[in-house]
Amino acid sequence: MPQISHAYAVARVRTAQKALLSRAALERLMACESGGVLLRALNELGWGEAGDVDALAQRALNEACAFVRAVTPDANATDCFLAKYDVLNLKTLVKARALRMEDVPLSPNGTLSVQVLRTALEGEKYEALPEAYRAALEEIARECALAMDPLLCDALLDRALFREIARRLTSVREKEIHACFAARADSANVRSALRARGMGRDAAFASRLFVPGGLLPPSELATLVETPERAKALVKDMPYAPFALRGLAIYEKGGSLAAFEKQMDDYETSLMRAHRYEPVSLLPLVGYFVAREHDVATVRLLAAAVSARFAPERYADFVREPYVLRG
Repeated sequence: MPQISHAYAVARVRTAQKALLSRAALERLMACESGGVLLRALNELGWGEAGDVDALAQRALNEACAFVRAVTPDANATDCFLAKYDVLNLKTLVKARALRMEDVPLSPNGTLSVQVLRTALEGEKYEALPEAYRAALEEIARECALAMDPLLCDALLDRALFREIARRLTSVREKEIHACFAARADSANVRSALRARGMGRDAAFASRLFVPGGLLPPSELATLVETPERAKALVKDMPYAPFALRGLAIYEKGGSLAAFEKQMDDYETSLMRAHRYEPVSLLPLVGYFVAREHDVATVRLLAAAVSARFAPERYADFVREPYVLRG
């Protein structure tokens, strides 16, 4: 099969991105007063038909992942964005094994085939997996020999994910992709520290949850468990500072960390949107995929909010900034 060119990928993205949610589309979805109305609105926006919103969202995500795999001119770079689905599958399989469950459903969206993962976990032979995953699974086997600790399992596999991404990034030249994953690591770590505080746990506990690859020192992140008010000072000089500071301001006023996560996602959107029209670049494809993931997250959160009868003014805390501003 001939190598796919960047120009070909960009041409395909030009068509695919027409399905992304614009600001007008988001405003329409935010005005929906019931799950049924939301489902109809999504159908009219081109998301197709399904029995519920989650099924529509999952189908959109699956299609976006398949699209990226089909048209990418640099699988190593785009696999950085798909690798989290491998780790999601590993988490599912490890916990299913502990509970003696069989044939649990797995995501088709990762870089490793579902069958490879099932075979590896069933036989406890991990040679076919990346080194970071092998090491994490071996540590889980040691640490959880007597009883499964789901939180530790998740933490070890999350750290393995960012180690694997870091390995791949050594061959990625686009600085925006490096910036994206540095911000993702910092976002995850800030949220881990603040959640540890909310759970009444200490800095040592939080430190076990931190993933590598970020710009913020782990020693500084750990202090947020005792002094969360330092979070703003910690991020103020980072490339994503305006976004992080907005999210932290909402958190300080009693809001949830969902607002911080949303703002950090908006930083990713801003990184990629600046390169949306480049004719020979990987970034339009990455931007499309990041935007589609954000669309799916927003739709799922809106469905949950409508079901829980959230006040519409609370939607601003979690509805992602659209990649497509018009349409």
